[in-house]
Parts: sequence; structure tokens; C-alpha cells
Amino acid sequence: MKLIRLSAFAAATMLCAGAQAYPTTVLGDAAPDGTRARTVVITPETRSVDVGFGETVVFSVNGTRSAWHFYTPARSFDLNQVVAALPQTVRVYVGPDLNNNE
Repeated sequence: MKLIRLSAFAAATMLCAGAQAYPTTVLGDAAPDGTRARTVVITPETRSVDVGFGETVVFSVNGTRSAWHFYTPARSFDLNQVVAALPQTVRVYVGPDLNNNE
């Protein structure tokens, strides 16, 4: 299973190399309502967020919560592409798998 995921990840990385904007399906998946995960509160001062590959994060923006599972070859992208309620541009930086599962 890991080999298949790594192969898919490598293929997606090659297809998306150099692209500025990614389709949301390449950036990961929306997590279901009520997902329990690390919560990041987005304030007007928030300019960037660090996440790990494979991590699910709940974003709280002006009382509205949305969760995203970061399974993406992109190393950074505008969080506004997947969290519509953001009042300003917030850059998300995707680091290595924090649980070393990949």
C-alpha cells in the first residue's frame, strides 16, 4: 500500500512540477464536519500556517470551522484555495509527514 501511495505521490509531483495553482483534489481532501484534529485559529494577523504531509487540521475563521486533510505534492499554496472563509491571503507550507507514515 505504501508503494502505491508513494508512486501516486511521485506521479502527481511530476505532473504538478512548476505549477502555481493546484486543483483542490491535488491539495488534499476536505475532512468531515466534527473532525477532531489540531485547530488553528486564523486571525487578521495570520500570514502563514505550517502543516505536515498527511496531517488533518481544523481552521477556525471568525467562528466558522473547516477541516482539511493535507495529502498533496505541493510544498506551499494559498490556503484560500481550500478554505473559502479567509479574510486575507494565508500561505500554507506543507512539511514532511510528522508521523513518519510515508
